[in-house]
Amino acid sequence: SGGGILDPFVPGIEFAGVVLEANGDFTKGDRVFGFTRFGAYSDIVSTRPEFIRKIPNKWSFEQGAAFLVNALTAWHGLVNVGGMPDLLSKHRKKNDNGNQKDIYVVVVHSASGG
Repeated sequence: SGGGILDPFVPGIEFAGVVLEANGDFTKGDRVFGFTRFGAYSDIVSTRPEFIRKIPNKWSFEQGAAFLVNALTAWHGLVNVGGMPDLLSKHRKKNDNGNQKDIYVVVVHSASGG
């Protein structure tokens, strides 16, 4: 009823593509994947550099685009919800030989896609 024109909503959180303009750790032409709040289904995406990573050489654009939300969903479930220690921190236990090593046990039950 306001009579104004609204910008269309563009869905999509994860994307992969080629850098068109860059500064910092990226250069024009780099193959990258990343995420944004929404709008990843656009032809051109703009997001913060910390939300982007270079696609590994053996990965396709499809693999890059599909990786982040699944990985971050798993991380959130294991660390934030499940209480698993942050994998980057040092949680060490002694094994049967008395040597220290990282020990993590993960049971995946009724898993589903992201």
